[in-house]
Formats: sequence, structure tokens, C-alpha cells
Amino acid sequence: MDKKLNIFTAPFRALYDIELYRQAAQEGFVRGFLYLLYLTGIWAVIFFFVLTTRLMPETDEFVNWLEREIPPMTWAQGGLTVDTPLEAPYTIVHPEFGPLITFDMQALETDVIDPTSNVFVYVTKTKLMVREATGGFRMYDITGRTWKTENQPPERIKIDGDILNRFYGTAKPLAMILLMFFFVIAFLVTKLLAALIYSLLGLFYNSRRQNKLRYTQVLNVTTFAMSFIFVIQILQLLVAFLARVPFGLLGAWIAMGIYLYIGLRKTDDPIIISESL
Repeated sequence: MDKKLNIFTAPFRALYDIELYRQAAQEGFVRGFLYLLYLTGIWAVIFFFVLTTRLMPETDEFVNWLEREIPPMTWAQGGLTVDTPLEAPYTIVHPEFGPLITFDMQALETDVIDPTSNVFVYVTKTKLMVREATGGFRMYDITGRTWKTENQPPERIKIDGDILNRFYGTAKPLAMILLMFFFVIAFLVTKLLAALIYSLLGLFYNSRRQNKLRYTQVLNVTTFAMSFIFVIQILQLLVAFLARVPFGLLGAWIAMGIYLYIGLRKTDDPIIISESL
């Protein structure tokens, strides 16, 4: 008698049990989609664990370091001033990440930032320049000339380490929620797209079967065959040295080729042909 197709144990059974693929081929894609939702739930729990035990503590440490390094400043209409005048450009250098922010209060409106500068942010009295992915800098005016009279901020805004820390403490919960939402949705969408792409390989294997399956059945088997890739990705997320082991796109296609061969060619049995949706 066939075992019941239980999606809760499927991430483990799919690694070694050919019978699971025989059962999956008798199901419609509804079961496969529920399985992807289940994998997404596992991903959400593990990502939350990594976020709270690894990523956020590292961010906390960085903000605490920046709180000590950032010079007290005042922002008002007209630009930014440093409370203790800086006679020369002052660069905040992180012990691990290197130069991060340069404050050059003596720079003139006509001065152009050195394109070879390796900092991520360059600040003058009137300009904020942020490095882009292309290597150049995007410039923002901070003189406050665009402030509307009816919606004008306070005349003077104090900026120092304490303000930075309080702002971070307020924004941190919202940032965690947004990160969780973005990465969970991104995981589900990318896995759905991956299942559609890998199913093309499944269609090739299906064409070699004596007893052909419908596309929805092939797609369903494909979602369960992706379990090995899911396990590898989770292990690389949790174990630092495994993240350095090359797997990538080539490894994923090789793994899918093996598991789809097992799931579709090795389960070629007339009993699989089903009218289930």
C-alpha cells in the first residue's frame, strides 16, 4: 500500500524516497503549490532566526560604533555645520569595511568629488553625495532651499550619535518586518518561477516515458524534486563555511536533472496516470 503523501515530511522523504515521486505524480499542482507554501514557511522561520541572531546583532554593533565616530552636527536651512569645526576633511574609517563617510566642510559649491574616492558617502556643507552601484556618486542638495513655508522643519536639527541611536531603535522593528515580508515573498516567487523553468526539463523526461503525464503532474513532481536544492540553500544560510562551497546554478541544474530523472523516469507506471487535478 502506498504511503500517504505528507507534505510535512516531504523535504526529507524527497531526498531518498522514490515512492514520494510516484505519489506526487498522482496529484495535481494544488498539492505542489501547498508544498511550496510549506517550504516558504520553513524559510521564514529560519530567516527570522538568522535575522535576529546574526544580522541584527551585527547591525546593532555597527550602529553603536557609528554613534561613537560621527561628529556632532547641526542641519539648518542653508546647509550642514559641524559643531566642532573641521580644518581638514574628516573620514570615518571602519576597522573592517574601511573608509565609509568623509566630511569636508570646506568644500565649495563648485568643487567636484574625486571620482577615485573610495568612501560610500561624501558630505559637504551643502551637498550629500552617495556612491552608486556603478561607482559614481549621486548628489543631493541639503541646503533646505526646497522647504515649503507651511511645512518647514524646525530651524535647527541636531544630528549626533545619540540621535542616530534613537532613530535606529525606532526604525529597527519596522525594518525587520519589511525585511521579513520582502524575503519571504521573494522566496515564494522565485521558487514558483524556478519550478516553471525546471519543469521544462521535466517535460523532456516525460516525453521519454511510456506512460505520459499531464503538465500539471510534471510540474507537481518538479516542486518536490526541488527539495534537495532547498536543503542545500538552508544549510548554506545556517553554516558559514558551507556558504563558501560552490553550488550555484550549475549545481542546481545537475541536482534537478538527477531528481527529475528519478521522479519521472523511474516511476513510469500505468498506475500513475490519474484524473486528479
